[in-house]
Amino acid sequence: MPSVTKFHSRNYDVPFNVLLIVLLLFTVIGNLWLVLNEIYSGVVYFTFFTGGIISYVIILTLGGEGIKTKLGGVLRAPFSVSLGLASISYLAGWVAPFVLQGIISSIGKIMNFSFSITSLSIPLFTGAGSLFGIGQSFAQVEIAESIPWKLFTIVFSAGTGEEFIFSFVTMFIFSAVLLLALRGVDKPLGLEKDNFIIGTAILLSTILFVGAHSLNGTYTLWYMFLIAGIFKLVSLVGIYYYGLFLTFFMGYHSANNQLYLIETDGFISVLNGFISWYGVLFVLLFLAIIGYIAFTWGSLRGELQRYIKS
Repeated sequence: MPSVTKFHSRNYDVPFNVLLIVLLLFTVIGNLWLVLNEIYSGVVYFTFFTGGIISYVIILTLGGEGIKTKLGGVLRAPFSVSLGLASISYLAGWVAPFVLQGIISSIGKIMNFSFSITSLSIPLFTGAGSLFGIGQSFAQVEIAESIPWKLFTIVFSAGTGEEFIFSFVTMFIFSAVLLLALRGVDKPLGLEKDNFIIGTAILLSTILFVGAHSLNGTYTLWYMFLIAGIFKLVSLVGIYYYGLFLTFFMGYHSANNQLYLIETDGFISVLNGFISWYGVLFVLLFLAIIGYIAFTWGSLRGELQRYIKS
């Protein structure tokens, strides 16, 4: 498994890579479109997303250089310094749900059962109730009339936004608060401070993720919350202990949401959505990512090998 100490920066002076900035821009555009069309759930998500960004900036600004180094030494930045690795990670995340679903479906045919991996993480944006129980689901509002916008907001905007919030922002905020609260404490509860902070932040972020799903009408049975919690727990451990990148889970979440739409709206409906500006945007984005990887493959290959072997 890759090493978090070798590939995640320990100083928050490191800027977001270009791919992450583009994906976050998609989230902003998707939420702004909802707000401008007076879809109230868009206001909720836009407030939540921008609130996370503002909190991140405030903590880094007020904490100064000290917090950037101290917090980075505890909770390393999960966005790759290398655009190449971030790009490969994002593509791998996109491929993973389709491969997993294919394997599970094949096994299901042999053993006579059916299971969809989208049930592990049903998009909060598409639930019967939106986050905090405010507003309607995307499937129940005006956005349902525009399949290209529905794809854009649920696949790119929601996929990126939810991972950014629950896999980074909450971890960052909880860790900063714990770091401040534990000043002068060497071993809280007899544990190493760094492990205590990361472990507690992971636990709190997972609880918050599960709590958000409790306000999502699509989750009605207890085991659904358990599955969601285990999924988020595994992803956070993978990021902050084993060096997986945030862009991997952004890609995974986006692909998962697209699978969800195929299952709920039908393959033909989703395909029709690609015959539009959304399809052009989708193709251009992935051509740019693949093109960059191909163009820099000579130097990137060695970096990828070091990442895998670490």
